[in-house]
Amino acid sequence: MKKIKFLLAALPIVLFVACNKQAAKNDTEEENERSIKISELPQVVKNGIETKFSGAILKEADEITKPNGDLTYDVEINFNSTVIEVMYDARGEYLGTEVDD
Repeated sequence: MKKIKFLLAALPIVLFVACNKQAAKNDTEEENERSIKISELPQVVKNGIETKFSGAILKEADEITKPNGDLTYDVEINFNSTVIEVMYDARGEYLGTEVDD
């Protein structure tokens, strides 16, 4: 009977430790970033850029694979004589902008 009580008491601790190890593993997984040609950008991303930044010149692009497999795209553009890095997801949804110094 004491063994059963001990096991029942220890089970939540074991589960907690196992979950924390998995969470730590997920936190250490990194994004995979690779440079791609502008021609390799999905058309939906190009369309999103043209819609939000009409007339922009696309200069460089990176494809980023998140640990969960989701893709995002960082694209350097020249817009109104300013170099800007724009971020889009694989559906062509705008995620944000970063102005280069």
